[in-house]
Amino acid sequence: MKRMVVAAALALAACGQGGAPAGQDPTVEAPAQAPPSMAAVAPENAVAADAVRACFLTGAQVSAALGGSYQDGVESAQNAPYLRSCNFRGSDNDVVVSAYWVDPAMPVASVSATLGPSPEAIAGDADGAYYDPPIVTGGCTLAYRRANVTYTIQIMQCRSVSDARARLLALPRP
Repeated sequence: MKRMVVAAALALAACGQGGAPAGQDPTVEAPAQAPPSMAAVAPENAVAADAVRACFLTGAQVSAALGGSYQDGVESAQNAPYLRSCNFRGSDNDVVVSAYWVDPAMPVASVSATLGPSPEAIAGDADGAYYDPPIVTGGCTLAYRRANVTYTIQIMQCRSVSDARARLLALPRP
C-alpha cells in the first residue's frame, strides 16, 4: 500500500500536478487541522445556570428594533440546564432567542461554531458577534457570547426583512 502511495505521489510530481512540498516525505500524513480555539471561562466571570434568561428582551424592544408588532416572549427551559429559548410571535415574523449555558470549567467553542456554513464576523463587536445570513433555512441569526453563555437571536423568515443584520444588532443585549 505504501508503495502505491509513493508511486502515485511521484507520478503526480513528475507531471507537475502536485505532491509533497520540497523536503517533506510524501508517505507521512499531514497533521489534522487543529480545532477552533477553545478556552475555559474564568470562574469570576461565569454566569450560573440558574441565572441564564433567554427572555431578556421585551416585545416592545423587539418591535422597535425589527419593526412590526411583537408580543412579549414565552420562555422554554425544556432542555435545562444548558439551553433555554424565548419565542416572540410577530405580525410578520417570529423571533427565537436561545441561550446556551456552558459549564465554566469546560472549554468553550468559538461562537461561529454554533452557526451555519458561512457566518460573518461583526467587525469591532465587543462580544465577538457573528451574523449568519438566510442561506439555508431562510432565517437569519445574530450570535454572541457573554462569559460562558452563547446567545443566538434568529428571525425565522428574514428574507423579506431589509437590513436584517443592522436590525438584529440594534437589539439590546443582556
